[in-house]
Amino acid sequence: MVDNRGIDTDLGWVNRKLEQLQRQIEALRSERRAAATTITDGDLRVSGGGSLIVDGGDFLLLDTDSSTVFRLGPQIHGDRGVSLLRIDGTEALAVRKRFAGSTDQSIGVYDRNGKQMLVEEELGDGFAAPAFPIPVQPRLATSGAVNAGPHGLEVSTTSGSFVTTHLAQFFRQNQYLRMRIAVAASDTTTAAEVQVINTATGLALRPFLAAEWLGVRAAGSTAYTILQAGSGVPLVAPGAFGDLISLEVQVRRTAGSGTLTAAVPFASGSSGAAY
Repeated sequence: MVDNRGIDTDLGWVNRKLEQLQRQIEALRSERRAAATTITDGDLRVSGGGSLIVDGGDFLLLDTDSSTVFRLGPQIHGDRGVSLLRIDGTEALAVRKRFAGSTDQSIGVYDRNGKQMLVEEELGDGFAAPAFPIPVQPRLATSGAVNAGPHGLEVSTTSGSFVTTHLAQFFRQNQYLRMRIAVAASDTTTAAEVQVINTATGLALRPFLAAEWLGVRAAGSTAYTILQAGSGVPLVAPGAFGDLISLEVQVRRTAGSGTLTAAVPFASGSSGAAY
């Protein structure tokens, strides 16, 4: 039926038109239009609250010579992460595994020669790089004079039991640490042992996955012997990142009757990661 304006007033026709309009409205609501995600004039734009999803592939930003300057996706050790590269292809920033076989990812910032400038510790917490210096000062049981020798401030002892000669108190930044401890003797018959302890527990520090470190200075010379604490595998620092910790360098005489003189010329945080 058509009215005098030429409009079909049949209820069936009207219902069909309403159904068509409803389907069109629903289609518009759920449509992912090409116009909503477009690349124009070199720009990628996601408008209307849409999302750009990269599922399983690589998202790459290429330079004019087709070299990669940004990669979101597979990384060099098989995980998926983010890398920002310089124009010469060297890595500048990355969130990825630091070495093959790792189960964790960490962030790293590198100089143009690939050296670690700022890297999260893979095997622990805190910094792998930079390695922060550890402040060490001589310690005497009672107030007295301290001698400055060729390896720094010295403390002497004749004790057959461990005596603290140097003390380090600092906020822990690195998970691992290294020290060089110089020990001299007053005669050639005198030998010594050295350890580094956690003041809070009295326990000697250990290298990663190893027994307590014990430095041995053999008899036979009066010259300084440099003992490397954590030279191969660094010592594990106690506590957690940001904790105030205290370490003590201890020396004891194990042979002879002479005097031992100890100094700590070097103490620093270190990386424990195998990369």
